[in-house]
Amino acid sequence: MQTILIIDDDPIILELMSAYLTQRGFRAVTAPDGRAGLEVFAAERPDAVLCDLSMPGLGGLGVLAEVKRRSPLTPFVVVSGTSDINLAVEALRQGAWDYLLKPLPGLELLPPLLARMEERALFLREKELYQSRLEEQIKVRTTQLLRQLREKDLLLAEVHHRVKNNLQIILILLGLQYDHSTDPAVRSALDASQNRIHALAMVQEEMYDPDHATLVNARHYGTGLIHHLLSAHDLTAQVDLKIEIEDLALSPGLAFTCGLVLNELMAALAVPPAKGPWTLTFDWRAVGPGRVELTLVESRGVWANWVPAPNRPSLGWDLVSALATQEGGAVLWSPEDPGRMTIRLS
Repeated sequence: MQTILIIDDDPIILELMSAYLTQRGFRAVTAPDGRAGLEVFAAERPDAVLCDLSMPGLGGLGVLAEVKRRSPLTPFVVVSGTSDINLAVEALRQGAWDYLLKPLPGLELLPPLLARMEERALFLREKELYQSRLEEQIKVRTTQLLRQLREKDLLLAEVHHRVKNNLQIILILLGLQYDHSTDPAVRSALDASQNRIHALAMVQEEMYDPDHATLVNARHYGTGLIHHLLSAHDLTAQVDLKIEIEDLALSPGLAFTCGLVLNELMAALAVPPAKGPWTLTFDWRAVGPGRVELTLVESRGVWANWVPAPNRPSLGWDLVSALATQEGGAVLWSPEDPGRMTIRLS
């Protein structure tokens, strides 16, 4: 049974509306003014409120504001005299659900009105409950995702630590072999292998950067690797270096490939030994989705001695060619421009 609170300073209206609603199966409670109405509201917690707008003391708008504060989903219907139409409109703006104009054309309109109010209130309560449950589910899921993210970070740190340690062990083993070897060819091969592993280690280090968890920044990675390789081949003091690298985001696989290729190209520049200052320009740019182009231009024309000939095999050339062509890339070099070497990778 619905409990309806009727607030009106006219005792006749209170009596008529209360008797009619009681006859139609409602439980009606009444109050002669706004203050008393709020007291009854607090005590009875009615399912709907019918309130006169123009009353001495606390008027209908004041009652509406307090009811909305205490129970936002309680249906509130204002009853207004014909001269108070502007107040009725203002009441709707402030949250009243509907309004009735005095004199009422007939009390029989009250049950359908209250039925609509009940249906709307039920819908709003279900919506509020659903939203509350949804927010709780979001909160729980967010907590789960944060926990999984922390676990992922811990796992990533562990993997990074293990890979870094393993690469360091390999570099130490190669270094020991280098120190105990007297064959120049073996020492050269070991030194080249160390540089290749260092190129892989730089990608690994870049991947562990929290700002690049899934992509490698080409500018940061390429610049660091070039300077390291120049230093490793004792070329830093002899090279006038110019680097042009676009701000690219590389996938880990493409970054590994670019690192290995760049290592082989820089190693080739150290043979034959440099004689005096020479220039080196490095250009790295995107040539399509997931495709990059590396171009080295040096002033000594050493590529002619690096490209294989019938009686001159080249491990570095073979490695670069294999890395470039495995995904439809290419190695571009011409005897007419021996100082330029371009590698397209994808």
